[in-house]
Amino acid sequence: MIKKLMALTLCGMAFGSLMNVFVCIVGVLVTGSEDFLTQTQTGYVSQAIIGMIVGIGWSVPALVYKIEKFSFKLKVLIHMGTGFVVFLPLATYAGWIPTQAGVGVAILSLVLMVAVAFIIWAGFYFYNKDQAKTINKKIKEISK
Repeated sequence: MIKKLMALTLCGMAFGSLMNVFVCIVGVLVTGSEDFLTQTQTGYVSQAIIGMIVGIGWSVPALVYKIEKFSFKLKVLIHMGTGFVVFLPLATYAGWIPTQAGVGVAILSLVLMVAVAFIIWAGFYFYNKDQAKTINKKIKEISK
């Protein structure tokens, strides 16, 4: 269990860092200016650390999928709920949610961030489902 926790923590840090870099690259390309990188409320080190913490906040709760007595819907609710509980205050603090641009822009940003979170979750879900199917198929072939 400790090994799995460490792996999820490190994967979360890596994925959070990757998403941070990706958003910065897209932001600079869309705005056409590297000023995009200075428009947040915190400096680079804070942004990097917050990105890693948010990544951990999404990855570690995935341990809930190991609990067999919980329904799938409850597992998803716990996983996504924990991710958003970690993400929202940190994103607000970091300036990732553009509250200064108005309520409409802030809400649109949140909706897009929620959509991205569910797309990422779905990608991991379908990948793992396919892996399980492949493993089960090989087990059946071996047991014949």
